Amino acid sequence: MGLTETLADYFDLDQHDTTVRTELLAGLTTFLTMSYIVVVNPAILADAISIQGVGDGRLTAMLAVVTIISAATATLVMALYANRPFAQAPGLGLNAFFAFTVVLGMGVPWQTALAAVVVEGFLFIALTAAGAREYVITPFPEPVKLAVGSGVGLFLTLIAFESKRVVAVTPRRS
Repeated sequence: MGLTETLADYFDLDQHDTTVRTELLAGLTTFLTMSYIVVVNPAILADAISIQGVGDGRLTAMLAVVTIISAATATLVMALYANRPFAQAPGLGLNAFFAFTVVLGMGVPWQTALAAVVVEGFLFIALTAAGAREYVITPFPEPVKLAVGSGVGLFLTLIAFESKRVVAVTPRRS
């Protein structure tokens, strides 16, 4: 049995009416579509993180490597454990909130903010394992759920436009 047949059997491709070639092309397309995160995520986080003795270029490179490793690991877990064709990567909306609101805006040290993210991750895992996440999400109306994605997208667009000096965001006067 060849590699193509082994992959087709492992992922039940015949049952899903697809082929190894189609899935590889879909994977490549997905990678090319979301590869911007390898550049944008480190740029966002580098604004809020500083490590003594590590220059900006090296810090950005380190953050890019971490972004790649985390995305690859999460995507492989989705593929090999959950058998789902979903690519996973760090959430830019949450990273922007972490960097610009919590660290830069509120003055929380990045190490403390990162520890809070780890605790939050464990809480979400516990809520999911207990089946409680569904009870938290269900009360929100569908339009609110859909608006969150649009809002995060617009927020990231504003950040990109501001960083490229297409727009200027000025502080609001009271």
